[in-house]
Amino acid sequence: MNRKVTYFLILTFLMSFTAQSSVGFQQKLEHCPDPEVKKRLLAFENDGIEKACFTYDLEKVITYAESFKGTKHKMGGIDKTGIDCSGLVYSAHAKYGVQLPHSSQQQARFGLVIPTFSELKRGDLVFYYNSYKTANFITHVGIYLGHGKMLHTSSSKGVIISDVDDKYYWGERFLFGTRLNK
Repeated sequence: MNRKVTYFLILTFLMSFTAQSSVGFQQKLEHCPDPEVKKRLLAFENDGIEKACFTYDLEKVITYAESFKGTKHKMGGIDKTGIDCSGLVYSAHAKYGVQLPHSSQQQARFGLVIPTFSELKRGDLVFYYNSYKTANFITHVGIYLGHGKMLHTSSSKGVIISDVDDKYYWGERFLFGTRLNK
């Protein structure tokens, strides 16, 4: 094969892979009613999404994360003396060899995008926006436990279990989930 044909085949493969891997994100964009959120989602996508998936024991990660229940909130914290939402996700995954950044905004760039609550599976990460004032678009992350529940860190209550689609707070701030585990 000549170089041009090889290059074309590689480019075609990469384009089809990218199109497949972004289906969930594209669905989220298509069904986003708020133009400002849609604009911020597009800007977020431009900096990279669905960077990697990992293979790990999901139940061990969840069990370890659940051992933090009751731990107080501490911005920037990553252990049982105090932990924030992204620190909980970071620490639980790091214990089992999955290296993620310590930022919900950056953690949302990893894994396959899951656009709706109904498609979430146990162990998926769930991401929210506008939960506090910051320059970051994505401000909160939790670990989906199944049956509409997530484990996360509340700034006032510490590590707790809440409804992912709480109609008073979380439901209106939900962006998408990600599935890290292959």
